[in-house]
Amino acid sequence: PMVRKSIQIAQSGTPGPVFIEFPIDSLYPYEIVRPQMGIVDKPKSLFQRVANFYLENYLFDLFAGAFPVSKYDTSALPPQIPQATNSQLDSAADIIRNAKRPVMLMGSQCTLPPVKTSKLVQAVESMGIPCYLGGMSRGLLGRRSLIQMRQCRKDALKEADAVILAGAVCDFRLSYGRVLNRRAKVIAINRDKRQLLINSDMFWKPSVALQADVGSTLVKLSDRLQKEGFTVDKSWFATLQQREDAKEASNSKAMESLPEQHLNPLKVLKILEDSGLTDNSILIADGGDFVGSAAYIL
Repeated sequence: PMVRKSIQIAQSGTPGPVFIEFPIDSLYPYEIVRPQMGIVDKPKSLFQRVANFYLENYLFDLFAGAFPVSKYDTSALPPQIPQATNSQLDSAADIIRNAKRPVMLMGSQCTLPPVKTSKLVQAVESMGIPCYLGGMSRGLLGRRSLIQMRQCRKDALKEADAVILAGAVCDFRLSYGRVLNRRAKVIAINRDKRQLLINSDMFWKPSVALQADVGSTLVKLSDRLQKEGFTVDKSWFATLQQREDAKEASNSKAMESLPEQHLNPLKVLKILEDSGLTDNSILIADGGDFVGSAAYIL
């Protein structure tokens, strides 16, 4: 029962490891443990009989109920995943509906079950909000997405009038929230309450804070907005795309410089981009120059 419960806990809320400490004796089969305990089969002295009595009881308690496995329910316990309420979803949808310059920042929690990534991508694309991807969500929208932006995120956040933190966290990666427009309406979605509100009321403040599963929440928001025919202003997309093009042109020039002793990270990444990587390729990189630049090139 404890292992069954631990698996449920590991999958609930913000998924993570669960530590279970087993007595070392219970890690070995009964047939191995008993001979090692010093139990005498035919005790002769009083001391041996008393020692046997103690050891046999200890062994019984250690393995009690371990053998009739059929009497235990071994089916998986459903994970406890927080969900947004209808009133929270309505408030978030109102903010998005009235926004002229919305931006969505997607983090690693977007990829968590129970929502399949294909369904999540469909929901996000139907909303049509400019997206910046981070963490495990990188690559979620494919190689060429009409709504994914890579460049000048800081400028976009300063001008946005609505920001959706879809699993993104206001830690050092977002300058603790200082990069957000103070006049913008912020919708924060996160399974973990501490991450949901980290550094809030210091550098930023959520207009709607939803402690809920990111994928499920985005799908429900998409359904609400689709019914109302929500679209994003084309001029906002045009502004962001102009910056994308200008920054990529600047990156292309920077790729041509060749350091005397080291590799040019932009050049290496561009070669990878043009090398025919498949859509399901997984790249593992280390080093700030490469990892920091990869989000802008690959």
